[in-house]
Amino acid sequence: MSVDAGDSTNEDRSLRLLQPKLRILYYIWKRSGVRDNISQISRDLGYQKDSWINESIHSLIDDKFLDVQERKDGNYFVLTGKGRRKIAPVALSWLMPLMIIVVALMPWSWAMDEMVYKIAVQPWIFVVGTIAIMGIGVFLFYEVRMLEKEYFGA
Repeated sequence: MSVDAGDSTNEDRSLRLLQPKLRILYYIWKRSGVRDNISQISRDLGYQKDSWINESIHSLIDDKFLDVQERKDGNYFVLTGKGRRKIAPVALSWLMPLMIIVVALMPWSWAMDEMVYKIAVQPWIFVVGTIAIMGIGVFLFYEVRMLEKEYFGA
């Protein structure tokens, strides 16, 4: 029975440490690199202990998700290709609503053609469909933004 409790404790600790790593990757991705200042990163992400962020950042560097890049004004943490792939599902979450809006423009253009060339098909159907599809896209943009705020404090 104590084995199960130990496994549960290790799993809880593992999950607790996973979130700071994802938040760090997202934070650095959003800013295209962050100055090598662990205390500032910890404060920006809302963590009380710098040690959690320090441990996470060094683990991310060891696992090749982050790299330290030298720039004119100091060293910066930047994502590696592996780090960008890790954060891609979150970073590209805006792509689906964008595609819905782009696809919604097709019936809009057909409706405009129908209105201009006076073809007998009812163009208002296309307009209503387009507005509905674009509304869904805008709603998804809103929801994605709310998820970003909730999980990543962005």
